[in-house]
Amino acid sequence: MLYLYAFCRPPLPPDVPGLHKTMLRAIPVGALVAAVSDLDTPPSAGAPHLWAHEHAVETLMQTRPVLPVRFGTMLHDAEHLQAVTAPQEAAMHEALARVDGHVELSVRALAAEPPLPPAEAPPRTGTDYLRQRQAQLSAEQADHQQAQQRAAALHAQLAPLAADSTYEARRTARMVLTGAYLVPADQQDAFQDAVAALQTQHPDLAFLCTGPWPPYHFTRLALTTPTP
Repeated sequence: MLYLYAFCRPPLPPDVPGLHKTMLRAIPVGALVAAVSDLDTPPSAGAPHLWAHEHAVETLMQTRPVLPVRFGTMLHDAEHLQAVTAPQEAAMHEALARVDGHVELSVRALAAEPPLPPAEAPPRTGTDYLRQRQAQLSAEQADHQQAQQRAAALHAQLAPLAADSTYEARRTARMVLTGAYLVPADQQDAFQDAVAALQTQHPDLAFLCTGPWPPYHFTRLALTTPTP
C-alpha cells in the first residue's frame, strides 16, 4: 500500500525519511509527483507517526512549494492514486501556484483563566429559577458576541499582511482567536512584528505565533475516490 504525504513538482529530493524510516519515492501525477512511501498497514495516530509525517512534508517544503496531504491517507497502488488525483489535476496546479513562495503561520490569542462566577442563592421558586437561567443565558450570549467581535478585530489587523487567511473565534473560554495565514516567505518577520504589536495593544491576551508550516489550511484537495 502507498502512504501519501504531499504533491510537489519533480524531482523529489533524495533520501527523505517517512514513517517507519521508509524513504519517500515519487509517483508521477500529471506534471507533478506524489511523495509516497510503502507501508504494509495504516499508521496509528500516535505522536511519533504524526511527527514523522510532518517532518517529511517540512523537508520537502525546504526546497519547493508543496501541497500537503492530511495524515493517514492510504492508497492501494499507483492506479488508485491516479484515479483519486485525475479529477483534481487543474485544482492542484492552481493551489501549488497560489502557495509558491508562501508559508503558513499560525496565530493563537489566549485570554487569562476567567474568574469563577459568584455563587448564587438557590432559587426558591420556579419563577426564580427561570429568571436566573434567563440572566445566565443573556450573559453568555453577550460574552459570546463580544468574543466574536474581538476575534474579528484581531484578525482584521493580520489578514492584510497575508495572501490568504482563515480564523476561528472563541473555541474555548480562553481561546479568543485561532488563525492561519498564508504569508510571503520573505515577509515572515513583518508578520511576526504585527503579532508583537497586537500583544502590546492587548496585554490581557497571550499571543502565540508559530511556523513556518506547510500550507495545510490553503491546499485542501477534494479527493473524489474513497481511500481504504
